[in-house]
Amino acid sequence: SLWPGSRRPGLFRLAKAGAAGAAAAFLVGLLRPVLSPREAASLEEELTDILLSGAGRGMLYAAIVEPRVPGPGMVQGSLYGALEWALTPWGGLEKLAGPAAPHRKIPVLSVLLQGGEKEEELLEHLLFGVVLAVLYED
Repeated sequence: SLWPGSRRPGLFRLAKAGAAGAAAAFLVGLLRPVLSPREAASLEEELTDILLSGAGRGMLYAAIVEPRVPGPGMVQGSLYGALEWALTPWGGLEKLAGPAAPHRKIPVLSVLLQGGEKEEELLEHLLFGVVLAVLYED
């Protein structure tokens, strides 16, 4: 609320951002063994958590970062990834957004999307943000 956005995303844009976030999270999950070999977990075991977390993070990007940060999607996505990584000790951008987070306004999504976050490296956050922004761009 301190930095108002240029527009509020509608239901279609939030759905698009959720799909882009799920796809970006899936891609980063596939690349995780290459990006951080010491944490090469089985993708099948946590696929649902990865997709739901990515969808929530995508909606957060569409509601908070994209309307407020000018510039191309690559810059917005990189900034989002870096911001998310920097705020991880405090629960990430989702926790700081609190009730303003878009998926919190829909009770079913709020229950589904909470939790699935695991600690990631900076490179994983940046890659997620860039892929999300590229997939989300018009």
